[in-house]
Amino acid sequence: MRFGILSDIHGNLCALETVIASAGHLDGWICLGDIVGYGPRPNECVSLVRKIAKVALIGNHDLAAIGRMDISWFNPFARAAARWTQTALTTESREYLESLPETWSDAEWDVICAHGSLTDPPRDYVVNRLQARVNFRLMDRQVLFVGHSHLSHCFTLELSSGACDEDSFHGTSSVSLYPEYHYIINCGSVGQPRDGDPRAAYGVLDLDRRTVDVIRVDYAIETVQNQMFEAGLPNILAERLEAGL
Repeated sequence: MRFGILSDIHGNLCALETVIASAGHLDGWICLGDIVGYGPRPNECVSLVRKIAKVALIGNHDLAAIGRMDISWFNPFARAAARWTQTALTTESREYLESLPETWSDAEWDVICAHGSLTDPPRDYVVNRLQARVNFRLMDRQVLFVGHSHLSHCFTLELSSGACDEDSFHGTSSVSLYPEYHYIINCGSVGQPRDGDPRAAYGVLDLDRRTVDVIRVDYAIETVQNQMFEAGLPNILAERLEAGL
């Protein structure tokens, strides 16, 4: 079985539709949260994720959009986008986001998922080895999938030695899941990459081969930028899409 891994779509319908088309036939999708926020098509993204996802989690921007997170700590541009999203969401989209859990785990797959971290799933990050080690201690599965940082990378823990390493993904990459290791994998952001590569990022988990492929695809960034300008979202949020920042 093969499942796609989505995270940080952020209302970018064009990127989401491109990713789904690129992936071809899969047995389903897992969404790690932040379906909305920043982008101009929150309801359409919620509707599509609801249709395709076997599992979907709630992220910090999803929480902000439904009024369950204080947005005062957001930067001014993120606050403006959060307020816009709050007014744009339909009742149906809001109810779906409110129903989403913070984590999901499957013993047969040997996988656990969170938006950002196991310490505080919607809010905390795993972006360095210290944070990775804390999460490795909390894991009861071989693989933890996270998003939130919009960075595409992998932490590995060698069980025999306790050595913890980090690798960044550059473009399309593949990870083989060996039994003597545990893994924390961030496949990157669908709708707002921040690793200097503006292409949409997603993952494919192959449960039979025990591999994770990280894939980047071009999408029509200018179309999304124009939608953001038309919606009155902050220009900087649109402009940075083309730089992947």
